[in-house]
Amino acid sequence: MINFYSDSPETRKAHPQGSLIPDHIWEEFFSDYLSEWQIKLMQESISSIMTLDIPRNISRIRSWICVVVSHQEAEASDLIAFAKKLGLKDSDLLRAASSLGHMPVISLLLSQHSSEVKTALIAKSNYACFIRACELGNIDIVNLLLSSVDPLKKQEMLAAGYPNYSGFTAACCSSLALVKKILEEVEISARSKMLSADNFAGLREACFSKHVELINLLLNYPECLAFVAKKIINREGGRYELSFQIFIKQMVKSLKREGQCLDYSEELWVLILKSMIKLHRTNLMHDFPVMLNIEQVKKYITQPEGFEDIYTLACATDNLYLILLVLIVTNQLEHHIDKLAQNKIQSISTLQDRAIRIRQALEKDSAWNTNKFFINNADNSVVETSQAPSTVKVFKK
Repeated sequence: MINFYSDSPETRKAHPQGSLIPDHIWEEFFSDYLSEWQIKLMQESISSIMTLDIPRNISRIRSWICVVVSHQEAEASDLIAFAKKLGLKDSDLLRAASSLGHMPVISLLLSQHSSEVKTALIAKSNYACFIRACELGNIDIVNLLLSSVDPLKKQEMLAAGYPNYSGFTAACCSSLALVKKILEEVEISARSKMLSADNFAGLREACFSKHVELINLLLNYPECLAFVAKKIINREGGRYELSFQIFIKQMVKSLKREGQCLDYSEELWVLILKSMIKLHRTNLMHDFPVMLNIEQVKKYITQPEGFEDIYTLACATDNLYLILLVLIVTNQLEHHIDKLAQNKIQSISTLQDRAIRIRQALEKDSAWNTNKFFINNADNSVVETSQAPSTVKVFKK
């Protein structure tokens, strides 16, 4: 027996047989030693292995794994035959094959059973094979499992794990394509529950991994965007700030280019605006006029309570451009310019000149007009409207 329990990983990786076992497989199934029997299996040919007498009191699943990793050329049928010779249960075989990412064995194993038995095998240990495939980002195996399980059990499989939707959370650490697949497969009524599972664990894992494309995909869902915005507002958004800024820049760019306003609630638009103000990054400054021109935002900030809320946040940034912009949009400049001049130790005429320049800049911006803003219709179309009823353009989503 070769005991690697107290040795460093490098010791095992230097061993001719121990080095054949992937790290994640070693941690899941071994973690301590290789027996003489297991080493013998890894040294013999596949044909010789089939003639060996099986000792008593061995780890069947470890023995099978040793054969798989040391006989890459072996046919799936031979590997399944050896599993049966070992007395390995089909459920354990499926679990091990999923961890190894051995598609041929999984495919052949499932093909040997009825639909009912296949579903029972996949469902074993709370759909452990599905969750493991998601952890490894193996979309081929996930697709096979999704197509093999009883359609009535598919949503149960997607929601499996502790906490719920562990497969989705795991996929967010590994594969953009897999996350897209799971989002397509989950029922729309359950999608919000999946996205928010374990306090948005999938989004948090994607941000921790700094997977920009995946983060951008998730932020397209209002639940995820609201979660990040609240984190930033509460000054807990350190790991989310860069991703949020990139997403907002892309969203504003699309809005200015296509005139399409996402169908968010007023609450979410206000959260986005507040989080932008909290950040008040230089690269977001040019996006504030567009945000303030969105109907839901304009509706909020032109109400007394909404104005006080946003104006207080803007003043806290000590950013004069942002403060003046809020006052201009809400037509509150005259009411606050005296106090603002005192706070900024500037003359009223200086502030008025600065406000004039901001207004002029806004009028030159194609995405902004003091008499025009974007709204969402009930049919989810986006209307660009002005005071003249004859000028209405509809942009379908």
